[in-house]
Amino acid sequence: QIIEMYSYSSTLGAGSAWNKFYDLSEPADVEALIGPTGNSGLVSDIKTRSGSNAYTNWENALFRAFYTKDGQTYAAAGNPLTPTPEMVVFFTDGLPTRDRATSKSDSSSLAPASIPSRFDHTDQGGSYSGNQLMSPRGWYRANWVAEDFDTRIIGVGVGSAFTSDTTVSRTGWPTTGGKKPKYTPIPNEVFLGDLVAAGNDPSSYDGTKDYIRRQYSGADGWGDVSTADILVTSDFSQFGSALTSIALAECGGTLTVQSRQVASSAPADASISYQVGDNIVTTTRIAKSGTFDIALDGVASDTIELVPHPLDGTGYVASGWSCKAGGADLGSAYSLIEPGKPAAGVSVTVNANQAVSCTMFVVPA
Repeated sequence: QIIEMYSYSSTLGAGSAWNKFYDLSEPADVEALIGPTGNSGLVSDIKTRSGSNAYTNWENALFRAFYTKDGQTYAAAGNPLTPTPEMVVFFTDGLPTRDRATSKSDSSSLAPASIPSRFDHTDQGGSYSGNQLMSPRGWYRANWVAEDFDTRIIGVGVGSAFTSDTTVSRTGWPTTGGKKPKYTPIPNEVFLGDLVAAGNDPSSYDGTKDYIRRQYSGADGWGDVSTADILVTSDFSQFGSALTSIALAECGGTLTVQSRQVASSAPADASISYQVGDNIVTTTRIAKSGTFDIALDGVASDTIELVPHPLDGTGYVASGWSCKAGGADLGSAYSLIEPGKPAAGVSVTVNANQAVSCTMFVVPA
C-alpha cells in the first residue's frame, strides 16, 4: 500500500476508497505500479498530481496506515485483506505543518477516541522553510499514532529541510513541573528520528540523538540499514537507493517460491509444497508464495536445492522454472537438479544482497 501525504492523505490507485493493497507476487499489480518497462505506471505519476506541493500532514498518513476510515484499528476490524502493517517506510521532505484536526479533507474520523487532549493545543509556532510553520501538534498527534503499534517504522528524510534546524515556539507543548521550555534550535532530523524511535520527544532535545541514523556516503552507499531508525539525504536522486537498501536489509538472502499455470500465469489451484533443507513452505491459490530465509552467516552466497514435493493428486505436472532477482533472470545462477525433469526442482545460488524469486510453472496433468 502506498499512501500519499500532503494537506491530507490518499492511497495510490484507490480512487475514493480508503485502501488499495498491491500483491508484488502478481505481475499485473507490479505493472500497474511501475508500468511494463519500469518507468511508467501509478508511481511515476505521484509527483505530477495536485497536492504534491501542499502542506505536510504526518498524522494523516500514519492514521491511514494503521486505522480504518471509521477510526478502528485494522486488527479490531478483523479483515484479512486490510492487515496491520508489519513495516512502514515513512518518506518525507519536510516537517509536519498540518494535522488531522486542521485538515480533515479525507472525511474520516478525526482520531482514536483515546488521543490525549494535551495534543490538541492550537499552537502552530516555530519557523520552517520561510512561510510554512512547523506544527508541534502535528508532530505529537503523529507520534501518538506511531507509538501505539508494534510496527517497525523507518523514516527517510530527503531534501534540504534535513540539513537545517527549526527553532520552535513551544507554547502549549507538554511540559513537566510547570517550567517554561527553552527556545532551542532543533535539527530537523530529530523530529523524524524521535517520531520513529519509541519514547523520544523533541521537546526535551539536549543535543543527543537517541535514534540510529544512516546518511548516504558515496561508494559506501547507505551502509547497514538493518537496525536504522532513519535514513537522511539532501539529494532526491538517492531516495530510490534508500528504498532498495531497506528492502535488501529486510529481504536480502531470501528465496521466495510460487506455483503458476503456464497458460494463464495464474496461481496453481492446488496446495503445492516445497523444501529447502529441513524447511518447508506451501503455496495455494490464495497463499500464492512462500519464503525461505537462506542462512548466509559469514558468506556472500550459497547454492541451495529447491525441491517440490510430489505433485500426485494436485491435478498438475511440472513444466518448467524461472528464477529472478531484481526483476532480471538469474541465468546460469540456477539450473534443473535433474536435466529434463522440472519436477525434481532447481539448484539456485542466493546472494546476501539479493531477494530471489523462483516460480515453478505447471500444466494440467
